[in-house]
Amino acid sequence: MENLIINILTIDDTLNIILIVFISFLGSVSKDYLKVLNNPIKKFNIIEVFLSTITASITIYSFSDFIIEYIGIKGLVFSSFLVGLIGFELLNQISTLKGVFKWIDIIIKITRHEYILNEDVNGIETDDKEEKKEDSS
Repeated sequence: MENLIINILTIDDTLNIILIVFISFLGSVSKDYLKVLNNPIKKFNIIEVFLSTITASITIYSFSDFIIEYIGIKGLVFSSFLVGLIGFELLNQISTLKGVFKWIDIIIKITRHEYILNEDVNGIETDDKEEKKEDSS
């Protein structure tokens, strides 16, 4: 059992999880603190902060490989904080079936766009240009 856990979670993954949870928590606390500052009647809601942190952490960890590969570790920190700020609203949106379908549609659009970008980056046009150069020679 111990070897299974070690094989599943490497040190990099563990550090990424800790970073994501900590930065998401900072974003969640910041948002709730700003709510209290803007409206003195409201009290600091620790349950909302924890729910927001959990939602943000799971969301960002799901996309962490993509974020690190294309944006880098700074992008992971920024997106963790940003999603920590909006985590509770995100939870409200995905708590309905309509919201789940909306987010699935958004994710599909993002992955299709990423696929198109990957094709462009891999140089489909450069292959055609090389073929044209060979034909003209």
